[in-house]
Amino acid sequence: MSFGNDSHKSAKTLGYLNSQQALSDFAVLVRSLKHNLSAEASLVVVFGESYGGKTKKNTTMTRPKKG
Repeated sequence: MSFGNDSHKSAKTLGYLNSQQALSDFAVLVRSLKHNLSAEASLVVVFGESYGGKTKKNTTMTRPKKG
């Protein structure tokens, strides 16, 4: 991590996370939303251009659907 254990403590340092950390944050967000909405079995659709498209592509490549 760029700032060690302090990386997630400030919005100022979050901008320096690497792509793997950003994808991990995205995965945590999706799991949290699915849990909070009682939608654990629901599929997630991610699309977009620029940052959204790149995130979708990297998520699909590094975290394929399990099941």
